[in-house]
Amino acid sequence: MATEADGRGGPAPNVSPPTSSSSIDLATIVGIPGAFLLIFMAIYLGGSPGAFINLPSVFIVLGGTFGVTTACFSLSDMSAAIRIVAQTVFHRSRDPAAAAIHALQLAQIARYRGALALQAHIENIGTEPAA
Repeated sequence: MATEADGRGGPAPNVSPPTSSSSIDLATIVGIPGAFLLIFMAIYLGGSPGAFINLPSVFIVLGGTFGVTTACFSLSDMSAAIRIVAQTVFHRSRDPAAAAIHALQLAQIARYRGALALQAHIENIGTEPAA
């Protein structure tokens, strides 16, 4: 006979997905301004800024790139791309130990109660990415 001690009877255990923490990628924060700093230093040491920067050319390159990209993709794709670029600086990291414990808890539920018992936890499973 199944008892609550062996995990087969009683109420469903409290299974919550691992939490994630936000952090800032310092390599991106340092790398991008560092690249611009090197460009500005080359302009400063090389002479006249007009020799390096031609404002109409900058508008043609940047504006043309943005315009062609927008023409090739929908506005929802463009907003998704902006979110992805923001994620390169602000990313969420998960605790691998907590993710492993969560997977083991779900496996235990499936083992003792069957795979259909995981339906009660599907909302939490679907919202958390695997990686």
